[in-house]
Amino acid sequence: CKRDFTAWALGLHSTVDEVAAGLHGVRVVGDKGGQWGLHDAQGASIVIEFVKGMLTVHNNSVGENNTGIGVMTNDPTWDWQLQNLNNFAALQPGWYGGPHNSQLIQRDVPREARYPWATKAYDDELPTVPSPIGHAYNLLGLPGDGSPPSRFVRAFYLRGFALLQAPPRDLNGTLVLMQELLNSVYKVLGSVAARNALDPLETTPLSSIQVKGPGTRQIFYRSRYDMTWRRIDLARLDFSPGAKKRSARVAMGSFGFVDATPELL
Repeated sequence: CKRDFTAWALGLHSTVDEVAAGLHGVRVVGDKGGQWGLHDAQGASIVIEFVKGMLTVHNNSVGENNTGIGVMTNDPTWDWQLQNLNNFAALQPGWYGGPHNSQLIQRDVPREARYPWATKAYDDELPTVPSPIGHAYNLLGLPGDGSPPSRFVRAFYLRGFALLQAPPRDLNGTLVLMQELLNSVYKVLGSVAARNALDPLETTPLSSIQVKGPGTRQIFYRSRYDMTWRRIDLARLDFSPGAKKRSARVAMGSFGFVDATPELL
């Protein structure tokens, strides 16, 4: 049953390759759709889909020897998401902020257009048009809504540009980048319309970061109510058969903060 798929994949396999191989020996029942993203401790990643009852496994590993995308949202299908990226091919990591490329349409406001009563301060502010106002025009056209396709595009380009122009130098920098990417796709409660009166309003109740590496297995998480990051070091936990089951609170239920007043007293 698809409801038990996650437990089957995580409980019986150590790598995503083992899961992919094991899928050919089982029959998954349920509705015709279904999509999962799986990652292992070696950094490999796959996307598993059931489209019209057919099983498909996509490589989503990133690095020198892999060609994965590195991001994922819950809908729609993987091939649709990749095709949709083509609609935003004009987005660029760099922007020079100079005059408009076409001098045919760039104009200085003529002096004779200045009114006699204009002050000197007003005269100095007369612009050359069209001219950029501020920065970030290289991202013009990047979708900002909360739909899965838009969040996929946003995460893909922001991640790619960040790694190209300001790649993290250490674990701390990587965690900061992951935090920024998670913030960019965060759903504010009440901003996403409900389908009907009985449908609950969507939000982002939980954000998490998994840190994988030789001898390192850590999970950082935070809840909507308390944005303070909490860490679980999986390497220190007992996963042996018969080990006592334990749980940790996810939602703290109140706004979390650190009082800095004592530093000023």
